[in-house]
Formats: sequence, C-alpha cells, structure tokens
Amino acid sequence: MRSYTLAEAMRHLFGIKLADYPKLKDQLNSLVRNKLIHMDAELVSHRDRRRLPERELTTLFNATLLLAIFPDPGRVKLIFNDVGARQKAARLVELIVINRQSLLELVHLSVSAATFVKALASPDVDLRQNRLDNPFEALPQTLLDGDVGLLDCNVARSASLTKADPMLRCYLNGELDIAAEHAARMLLASEMIPHELVYLAQHIEAEYRAAKEFSATVDLLFGKAF
Repeated sequence: MRSYTLAEAMRHLFGIKLADYPKLKDQLNSLVRNKLIHMDAELVSHRDRRRLPERELTTLFNATLLLAIFPDPGRVKLIFNDVGARQKAARLVELIVINRQSLLELVHLSVSAATFVKALASPDVDLRQNRLDNPFEALPQTLLDGDVGLLDCNVARSASLTKADPMLRCYLNGELDIAAEHAARMLLASEMIPHELVYLAQHIEAEYRAAKEFSATVDLLFGKAF
C-alpha cells in the first residue's frame, strides 16, 4: 500500500505545496499529535520517518476542509468523534452556505457546498471512510490567515454580531422557538443591521415555521399524545 509524507499527501489531494502555508502545516501536525490522523513510522537510513498510509487520505482530506472553517485542531477532532459537536458544526456550516454572498470577497464556494453540509450533518457518513464533497473552489487556507476560519470571517467580523449572539446560541442549542423569537425581533429592525444577519434571522424563522407546520400535521394525524 502506498504511503505519503504530509506534504506529498496535500499535493496529491489539493495540489498545494504545504511548505508555502506554515500555519496549515502546523494545524495538520497538531492533528497528527492528537491522533486524529495516524501516521506510520518507517526506518530510513537508521532514522524513523513518519509517513501517511493511503487509508488515512480520506481523514486528512475531510480534516483539511473542516480546518478551513474551524481552525482549532482540537475542535476538528471533536467533530470527527462526537455526534453532538458534529451536528453543531453542521448547523454553523449551513449558515455559512446560506450566507455565501458575504464571502464572495474572501473565497468562492463551489456547487458542492450543499452536499458538503448534508453529508456533514448525517451521522451515517463516516468521516474516516467517506470523502466529503469539497465546497471550496480553492482552499481558504491558501487565501486567508491560517488562524482565521470562515466562520469568523463570515459572521464574527460584523460589529453587530453581539445582537445575534442570543439568536445563534439558542439555534445551535436546539432551542428553535426561542431563536425564532430573537430572529423576529431582529427582523423588525432589519434596516439597521447587516444583511448577513438578516439572512440568518430569515433562515431561522423559516426553519421554525416549517417545524411548527410539521408538528401541527403530526398532531392532526396522530393526536397530541403522539
């Protein structure tokens, strides 16, 4: 079975020269140290040198995509291993995809962005075995500061984020009804807040309406005791 250095693997997967992006290199080495990415040691000229087995390419690929959004290697490992963390991450990524217009000056998303979100949200998709669709036309790590993820660029850069904090916190915690209340209040002042936050509030309101309609249908068909 073929094996790679990290640099060789990144050239193979993304066509980039890893040495040109030292912060990304540091992040990937952190994922090796925290054992999300497993490398084998081989003896070369009486020295141990670590190489990435081919079976680890999918993990490396998916981890690199997630690092573009969440630049903390510890969080990326948690997304791989914890269903709750993965679901929360998928919700955040969905907000980025919905709000893609605000990213156009930073990075372009590909037509695969929606399928990337869907697969990330599905616990049936093993991130070690199934390669996610690449949602980026070019890796954001090659365009942005390595310590900054797309989530930060997309929403947190807005000075009005503090207004959205309660709404986003409730949404990510699954408190959709309370998040919708916050969203409704934000939309009443939509002319005074950035369009990015208006889009997020509209999305949360629409999701809440859909959930209420579904609940009403279930009640109608099966009764409220269902």
